[in-house]
Amino acid sequence: MGAGAFGFHPTLEWVFIGDRGGTLLAWDVSTERPNMIGITQAGSQPITSVSWLPTLKLLVTISKDGGLQVWKTRVIINNNRQPMETHFFERAAIETMDITKILTLQGGEAVYPLPRIKNLAVHPKFNLAAVIFQDMSATEAAKNKAAYTREGRRQLFAVLQGARGSTAAVLKEKLLALGSSGILAEHQLQAQLQEQHLKG
Repeated sequence: MGAGAFGFHPTLEWVFIGDRGGTLLAWDVSTERPNMIGITQAGSQPITSVSWLPTLKLLVTISKDGGLQVWKTRVIINNNRQPMETHFFERAAIETMDITKILTLQGGEAVYPLPRIKNLAVHPKFNLAAVIFQDMSATEAAKNKAAYTREGRRQLFAVLQGARGSTAAVLKEKLLALGSSGILAEHQLQAQLQEQHLKG
């Protein structure tokens, strides 16, 4: 699919690659011939950021839809066999965060498209994480918001027109599909579902 993001282990022996198909790979580049030592499907969205946290010895990935996942890496050394690529990555016992939802809760309205993430900082003692986004000028943000709002209204109208006479379950399914595509913000989707529920 193509690399969307990459990061290095502090020893520079491993390189981590997140591709546009949501696959996370690890390569051992310490030898003359690099070999893949780990692969896992992190999700269906492209991975936009990969970062190794040396203090916690964890790998963090952020996907295009705003999902943040934390991974442990483990190497099983057995001189008689090749390392098993599928067992290299293991989900850390840390809850997956939805950055888009966090942004929506704080500001009252969703941020679409999600700004590009520049860095992730984690404080191991205080159990805090900070995500640093690329600076978006107010004019560009307003232009993007207007474009997504127009497109969202157009698609919402098409869905509502196409669902005339349908059951509430069919309408709800179509609205959920529209929301999961990123066209409608989650709170807009909830408002639409509530409005349709009240109408019966």
